[in-house]
Amino acid sequence: MKALVLSGGGARGAFQAGVLSRMVKEGMGGFDVITGTSVGAINAAFLAQFPKDQFSLAVEQLERLWLGGLQVWKPRFLPFRILATLFGAKSIGSNRNLKRLLRENIDLADLRDTDVELRIPAVNLITGVLAVATHKTPDVLNWVLASSAVPAMFPPVKIQTTSGKQYHADGSLRETAPIRSAIKAGASDITAILTAHPQHVEGVKKVGSAWKIALRSLDILTHETLRNDIEICRKQFSGVSSRGMKRIIAYHPSVELPSLLSFSKKDIKQSFNQGFSLDPTITT
Repeated sequence: MKALVLSGGGARGAFQAGVLSRMVKEGMGGFDVITGTSVGAINAAFLAQFPKDQFSLAVEQLERLWLGGLQVWKPRFLPFRILATLFGAKSIGSNRNLKRLLRENIDLADLRDTDVELRIPAVNLITGVLAVATHKTPDVLNWVLASSAVPAMFPPVKIQTTSGKQYHADGSLRETAPIRSAIKAGASDITAILTAHPQHVEGVKKVGSAWKIALRSLDILTHETLRNDIEICRKQFSGVSSRGMKRIIAYHPSVELPSLLSFSKKDIKQSFNQGFSLDPTITT
């Protein structure tokens, strides 16, 4: 069983679109399972609504979506952000654009009838537990919204649980690259597209304002969680050969990509081109 794993990474999801376009150009593609966290959840849900044999069409449409000026991050007006924080707001940004993006670009009927298994992780903020939804989950788009809810940047999303509705947020809090989710689905051939280098963080000249410090901290946290995901899975792989695990191929940027929240057309194009020009860099 073949699986595609898409990590979190904000605007760097354009890098994933570039890698996928390169894969299609080389005749690769068609997955039984697609799983993604944060922006990877958005890309995964978009791809999974297409049948497995229409993967090239799905990637073509995803490329068009990203290069057409995709915009999901909309911070509130600065004075309002300050006031909202003082009065207990759950985020400094709105997910209004993201809700509209999902509503306009993902067909729920197609997603529920797809022959591709979609897996979307999100973290329950009450219990701290990572939970996973599939394309058969009734409110799956809410799960995509929750998995994309970077803490403080986007508001958490209420998801129905056995204990009632509880807030869920970014799956990257527990698993930036949901490789384990793919393994649990039974995948034996995994392609992972990571939006950051899993081994080291690129240095910066300065951090500047509090806002830039927050973004830098988020970047470091993303790298660390990603590194842990890779190490855990490598340890698992050492003992799974008897269970049929064949390989994992991973792609990651060779240079630092633009900021997680930089959705300018210039930066999106840069990230996409970096992905399109990339060769696989890790094989296990």
